[in-house]
Amino acid sequence: MRVTGNDKLDPDFSKIKKFTQVLGSVTRDNMFTNNSQEWLLPRINPVCENCNKNKKYYIVMVYYKIFPLIKMSKTYHIVCSSCGEKIELDLQEYFKVKPVIIRE
Repeated sequence: MRVTGNDKLDPDFSKIKKFTQVLGSVTRDNMFTNNSQEWLLPRINPVCENCNKNKKYYIVMVYYKIFPLIKMSKTYHIVCSSCGEKIELDLQEYFKVKPVIIRE
């Protein structure tokens, strides 16, 4: 993608690559705090709004790389294991979920 059309002035965005990494999964049972009925993520329903079938969610990190060692713009998503519906988590929500992630 070019901004001004001038090859000498514009940065080359074609070298930026998007990567997706599955960090693990969380079950619905693990997402309640201290065996209570309080859901860790009040913004997101315990059952997928799209299919109503899932028993677990995958936690996924999406990031971009310019060079092999430089990661830019990390975002975290919670993904339904049944239908693939994806919801972006803000950083505070990710830190709430991080302790209950089951590494696979």
